[in-house]
Amino acid sequence: MGCGLNHKALWEITAREVWNNRQVFTSHPDDDIHTALQAMSEHRILVTDGNGHLEGILSADDIVACSEKGASGRKAPELSYEDTIGMLKTVCNHH
Repeated sequence: MGCGLNHKALWEITAREVWNNRQVFTSHPDDDIHTALQAMSEHRILVTDGNGHLEGILSADDIVACSEKGASGRKAPELSYEDTIGMLKTVCNHH
């Protein structure tokens, strides 16, 4: 939608333009998941590259996927169950 309204190619649109010039809270692909979790408990999070171009949106599903209890053969989860549930409760109360 932003592409059509702004008459730009998708790769030319910045996160700020998508977010309609509201204050933008971002995370970067190499950020620690705990940093993103803290920010997400207070704001919706866009994932941007170093130039502010949108790479994706961090969702609650992404957070839950990082905290799933490991099935056999899987490494330990990056987030504890307590961290995840705490974030979900906070997000639900804010929105």
